[in-house]
Amino acid sequence: MPLEEAAALALEGVNQAVYGSIMTFVLDVFTKATWTVKACLLLFYVRLTIR
Repeated sequence: MPLEEAAALALEGVNQAVYGSIMTFVLDVFTKATWTVKACLLLFYVRLTIR
């Protein structure tokens, strides 16, 4: 968001922008955690089935 647009926000707009930023961060963390778990499960599967 440009600085001029952010400065013109009302309190409700600021609250919504902060909430949106937090939700974006949470979604990013959960996405990375999900892919990490998938990679670990894939490694476990490969180790179990290679032999």
